[in-house]
Amino acid sequence: MRSKRIFHGWINVIACLLILAIGMGVLSNTASIYIKPVCDDLGFSRGAFSLHRTILSVVGLLCMPLFTRLLPKYGSKKILLVCSIGLALSVIGFSVSTQLWHFYVFGAMYGLFTNGISFFLIGTLINYWFIDKKGLATGIAYCGSNIGGAIAVSVIGNLMDTIGWRWAYAGSAILTITLLVPIILLMVKDRPEQHGMTPYQEKKATQADPSSVQFSGVLLSDAQKTPVFWVMLFAFFLFATGCGTPSHLTAFLSDNGYSVVMATTLTSVYQISVAVNKISIGALIDKLGISVGGFLLGLSCIGVPVTALLVHFQIAAWLHVILVGFICAGYSIAISIYVSKLFGNLDFSSILGVFSMDTTLGATVTTPFMGAIFDATGSYRLSWIILLICAVLGAAGLAVISAMMRKRKA
Repeated sequence: MRSKRIFHGWINVIACLLILAIGMGVLSNTASIYIKPVCDDLGFSRGAFSLHRTILSVVGLLCMPLFTRLLPKYGSKKILLVCSIGLALSVIGFSVSTQLWHFYVFGAMYGLFTNGISFFLIGTLINYWFIDKKGLATGIAYCGSNIGGAIAVSVIGNLMDTIGWRWAYAGSAILTITLLVPIILLMVKDRPEQHGMTPYQEKKATQADPSSVQFSGVLLSDAQKTPVFWVMLFAFFLFATGCGTPSHLTAFLSDNGYSVVMATTLTSVYQISVAVNKISIGALIDKLGISVGGFLLGLSCIGVPVTALLVHFQIAAWLHVILVGFICAGYSIAISIYVSKLFGNLDFSSILGVFSMDTTLGATVTTPFMGAIFDATGSYRLSWIILLICAVLGAAGLAVISAMMRKRKA
C-alpha cells in the first residue's frame, strides 16, 4: 500500500526557504539600510564602512573550497547549524562595534560562515533529494532570500529610527538563532538514503530500495578536463556580471530623472521580480529543458543593458527592473541545474562550489566597476555598453553549451 505521507524532500524545501529568508534575507539583504545610520552616528565615510562588505565577500569566496570538502564529510545539517550561529554572533559583533576595524573583523568572521547559509549549500541539499522537479524545488527554496529580505528591509527600516541601528543588528541576530536552530534541527534531513528514502522521481516506484541510489557523473578533476566546463565557467561569469547592477539601481534611476518615489517603486518591483521568477524559472527549466531555458536567460541578459541604455523611456525602465529580476533569479537556479545535468551528482558539491565562486565573483566585480566608471565619467552609460558586450558573449557561451549537449546526445 502506498504511503500518503508528504515526501520529506518537500519539507526540506520549505526548511531551505525559511533558512534563506532568515539567514540571507534578514542578515545579508538588509545591509544597505545600515549604511546611513551607522556612518552618521560614528562618523565613518560610506566608502570606508562599506569596505566591511567587500571583506566579507572576499573571505567567503576564499573559504568556498573549504566548504566543498567539509560538506561531504559532515553533512548539510551540521554545517547549517554551526554557520547560522556563527553568522548571528558576527552580527551581534556589528551591534557593539565602535571603530571601523571592528566592522572589518566581524565582517571577516561573517565571511567565514557565509557559505554555510548560501545558495551553494542549499542547492546541494536540494540536489540530494530531487531527480524530477529539481528546478521547481530549487526555485521555491531560493526565493526565500528575497521574500525575507523584502519583509526585513521594510520592518527594520521603519523601526531603525525608534530602536537604533545597534538594536536592529542585535534583534536580527537574536531572531536568527531563535528561529533557525529549531528549523534546522526539526526539519532538515541530509541525504535521503541515510533515512531509508530515495530522491524524488515522478515515474519511480515508492518502494525502490534506498541502497540502490546511484551516484553517477564525474569528479571535479575530470570535469575540468572537458571543454564544456570552461565554456560554462566563462559564460556564467559574464552572465553574473549583470546581477551586480542592482546596487546602483536606485541611483541610476534617479540620475535619469525619476523621482525618489518612482525609483524606490521600481526597485521594489525588481525585488518582487526576483522572488516570483525564482519559482517560475525553476519550473520553466523543468518543463522546457536547460537549452531553451538557457536561450531565454541569455536573451534576458542582453535585454538588461539594452533597456538601461533606453531607460529615459518609462516602459524601458519597467522592463529593465523586471529583466534584472529575471536574470538575478535565473543564474543562481540555472547554475545548479546545469551542473547536475552536465556533470552528474558524483561530485556535485565540489563542482557547484567552483561555479558558485565563479558567479559570485562575476556579480561582485560589477558593483565597484560601475562605481568607478561613474566617478570617472559622471554617467553609467559606458558601464552599460561594456555590460552589453559581456551579455552578448555570455549568451553566446550558453548557446555553445547547448550545442555541445546536443552533440553529446547524438
